[in-house]
Amino acid sequence: MLGSLFKTLFTFNIASFVGVLIGLIFYFSYDGDMPLPPFLFSMDLYWICLFGVAVFHFFLWIFLDKSSFYNIKNRLRDFVLDYIVLMVTIVCSCSVAFLINTFYF
Repeated sequence: MLGSLFKTLFTFNIASFVGVLIGLIFYFSYDGDMPLPPFLFSMDLYWICLFGVAVFHFFLWIFLDKSSFYNIKNRLRDFVLDYIVLMVTIVCSCSVAFLINTFYF
């Protein structure tokens, strides 16, 4: 069970790609006096991402699972994993962009 959790957590999925893009957009669009955007540390980001992942998985549940409860456990597990991966990749990509900008430019 633990092996399958790590396998699903570290495989490439749409949430990791979107998280990297959002993190880079946040960092390069911010032009303030703090090193990282303050929106990164606000609860608004986490609520917006939770809503986005919920809508995405709701549409997957409707169109792929045909609104059945046969596979609901896996759908909920994927929902939680996608939310965690999205938040981690947003924070990490924004932090990496800050480090690259600090030490190389």
